[in-house]
Amino acid sequence: MNKFIRPFILFALGLLLSLGAFKMFEISGDYITFERKVESVEKNNQNIYFEFYDDYKDKETKVYNKYSFTAYEGVDVDYIVNNIKIGDTIRVTADIKNINGNFKYILIQKVEKDENVVFDSIEYYQNHNMNLRIIFIPTIIVIFLFLIIMCFVDFDKKNTLSNFLIRDPKWQFSLFIVVILFGSIVPILFTILLSIGKLTLNTYQFSYVFYIFLILGIFGLICFLRNGIKYDSNNYYIYQSFKKTKKINKADIEKVLIDMTGNKKNKSGVYCKNKQKIIGISFEFNYYLSKKYFIDSLKANDVKFVKLILDKNGKEIEKEIPIF
Repeated sequence: MNKFIRPFILFALGLLLSLGAFKMFEISGDYITFERKVESVEKNNQNIYFEFYDDYKDKETKVYNKYSFTAYEGVDVDYIVNNIKIGDTIRVTADIKNINGNFKYILIQKVEKDENVVFDSIEYYQNHNMNLRIIFIPTIIVIFLFLIIMCFVDFDKKNTLSNFLIRDPKWQFSLFIVVILFGSIVPILFTILLSIGKLTLNTYQFSYVFYIFLILGIFGLICFLRNGIKYDSNNYYIYQSFKKTKKINKADIEKVLIDMTGNKKNKSGVYCKNKQKIIGISFEFNYYLSKKYFIDSLKANDVKFVKLILDKNGKEIEKEIPIF
């Protein structure tokens, strides 16, 4: 029963994130239109901020409601500044939830002046949020389906005492695959939306950022696949990223040493009979030691397990550790 707990948690988390994305990129259909007289217009990069006469958030403190316009496809801030002046009376359309919510600025989605439409971004934002749903909800679903499947994958299933391959922990593999999925699915969906005319080229260019995740994930996966230790009943093979593979005959290994002296230079590792350290202290080393078939293979080859301690005089001594 316990093996189903983690998949269930992942399923619940994936469902919550999907619903969260669905809610975050909500496609509104409730708008309110009202007339206002422009009191101030402030331009700031790709945004314009408005205040209107007698439009107070708090009448007692005379705190104005603040409105904003954000440049979107085909409509820039200069166009708005040239068409909306201080003193103009305009008809403003905004999302009711934006007005009733606790937002610093109320986003203006449509403006009419002298019975002419200055701009109308309602359809743009509806399409924008729909596209974000199409992009990120399937991405979340695929990633969590992969994580659920990985709960039932056992990398050690084929390992035996006389023949095994130990790679880094499975969570590292899962992490790199998740990064690869994130960095590939999102651009693919961006490309599909572009090809069917749902995205403009300018918006599509945001997908380039996700290729960074793809590159990092592939690099991490390569490092994962190049790390590990293999045993074929006669030799141990030590794989390390971007380093030459070490081949060690089982008869050449003398001991596994655990340094308990507390000295700055830790001497823990696996040593050959020529006193050369073939595996140093590392996260990977500790992980290898957690695998019973690795420990048992060393015991079967009469490899000693010793701890390095300090005697009463502060001298380093080795003391054999019984391994059962």
